[in-house]
Amino acid sequence: MVATAVIFSSALPAMFGTFVKHRFQNTYDAILAAPVDVEELVTAEMLWIALRSGTYGCVPLLVTIAFGLDPAWGMLLVPFFCFTTALGFAGFGIAMAATVAKIDQFNYVTALFVTPLFLVAGTFFPIEGLPQGFQAIAQVNPLHQLVELVRGGAFGFEAVDLARFAFLVGFALLTWRIAVITACALAPSAVSGCVPFCSSDAGIGPLDSVSVSVTIYSTTPPPSGSSKLDAGVKCARSATACWRNRVAARLTGSWPPAPRMPPPLLK
Repeated sequence: MVATAVIFSSALPAMFGTFVKHRFQNTYDAILAAPVDVEELVTAEMLWIALRSGTYGCVPLLVTIAFGLDPAWGMLLVPFFCFTTALGFAGFGIAMAATVAKIDQFNYVTALFVTPLFLVAGTFFPIEGLPQGFQAIAQVNPLHQLVELVRGGAFGFEAVDLARFAFLVGFALLTWRIAVITACALAPSAVSGCVPFCSSDAGIGPLDSVSVSVTIYSTTPPPSGSSKLDAGVKCARSATACWRNRVAARLTGSWPPAPRMPPPLLK
């Protein structure tokens, strides 16, 4: 039940919530008008969903303790296991939200990905009773790794649990990068690198949000067709370089710079 709470409180809110905020409410457009880039926005969204889902995942465990399950010290690690797994599924949901064209297409994502992961995770019956092919699939199922870690926290860990947690960390990092790339492909400034606050071509500096809005939205059309993925990859690389430059500038005391006057509006 812990794994069930984690996947349904992370993947589904990430898919539907991100899609609604981007396509209907235009919440992310307003946030990106501030000195925030796409990578920071995706990272913050994933962290908030994972923190919330990790909290939800602990509720079934508390209920089972109330009904007679003996508490164990290993249960104190369950929130961290839930958070890491939820972080990965949040990245998966954001990537799907940036990929589908209509909200109805989430039905295919749920039927083809979420439900099969749920069925071969060992939540209701041991995976040893499944055919050999499904047992192999279960070993690369993040939800199955969470199930085993939660059971280890309640009844005792094994040496292989370290590899299971490492797998969850790798899953979270992979989906994070995929979510950043797919989200950057939808950003209006993806062609120019998706990090206007670090751009030197436009003659602007960090935190110059007014000139950024004028320059990017007036001169750079959004990518279309097959160029979206290439633009997203370029955006992710530029975002990483921007983040490193900001950290270095903070350490040297040269960031943020003094405010500058915005350029005249472009016709």
